[in-house]
Amino acid sequence: MIVHKAAISTRRDMCQQQVLHSAWMRSSNAKKADGGPRWHVGRFSASNAMPPSDGDKGIVDHVYVQDWGQEDEKPDFDAGDLKARGPVRRVLDYSTKNGLSFPETVSNFLAESEQMNRFERSRVARPNIPPFERWAFQEEHYEQYLVDLEQVHSTMAEAVQRARHAIRSVIADNHNAEEWVIDPVGLGIYRGDCIRKDIKQLRATRPSGIPDPELQPSTCATEYAHIIRSIGIECSTCSLPDDLRTLASRLCAHIYMISVSQIAIGNRIGSVCVEKIDLVQRDAAHTYLDYSCEHPPQKVIRDALNTFGQTLPEPMKEAFFDELLIATEHTSLLIDSLARES
Repeated sequence: MIVHKAAISTRRDMCQQQVLHSAWMRSSNAKKADGGPRWHVGRFSASNAMPPSDGDKGIVDHVYVQDWGQEDEKPDFDAGDLKARGPVRRVLDYSTKNGLSFPETVSNFLAESEQMNRFERSRVARPNIPPFERWAFQEEHYEQYLVDLEQVHSTMAEAVQRARHAIRSVIADNHNAEEWVIDPVGLGIYRGDCIRKDIKQLRATRPSGIPDPELQPSTCATEYAHIIRSIGIECSTCSLPDDLRTLASRLCAHIYMISVSQIAIGNRIGSVCVEKIDLVQRDAAHTYLDYSCEHPPQKVIRDALNTFGQTLPEPMKEAFFDELLIATEHTSLLIDSLARES
């Protein structure tokens, strides 16, 4: 493969504290139907030569480059000697033209991403996490878990409000534009208020003589909140409709994964803590019981995702699916404070 030009942008991975360089790459061997160059997106960091056959087939997805040189000085440069870590993974199909609904496409994407080992960072970060059956579910650990959840859920709600306000400001006819962002508060599935209520109740019903632990959001929760907050701030300062919709689609990836993970693993955690920490008796189970939506929350978020996906232009789906990988890894780390053996 002959890659001779790249336009560079950077994004910091907060948990690993390293910069991932994203680039649009052009291969002189991979042509579109109109004869023009085919462009591919990649993220970069290691070595090994890229097989020429991958460029010929036009299947470059995420590759990793060891050294960009002085990329900040010239965004367009000769990258013919680009070195990449192999094997190069094929591009996943983001299209819903195969007859699947958007939620089905998302489920297939996540399953295929798991098979392709796209969640390596979270596995490296916590290689010895015990099985769920061996978790101790100590009250202090559970409260830390709630503190982390509250940080992420409240930041998500703030980012949604920023995005919706920006859409109303930028789009003159914003009737359909309201569908650009999934709104957990409007759907009746937002958990932030309930989480705060449960934290307050746990502390109010703790046996006398046991001091309240001075808990702050964990590093991973703070870093994840920073990612979400940054997208919301970008929405606030964005004045171009297409760019704003791309940002909104990225935000929706986090909204979906946070909501789904809370309904799935969160409710499983809640069912155990109801027994081990007496949540119902202490009036501290609002996170799992108090939903204002008419239908089951899993149906509500699935229907909202389907509506969002039906109106999302194909070129912007790549931003959603790229962000979905980030959201999946970060939401999976939120249970770490609770996933401890006694």
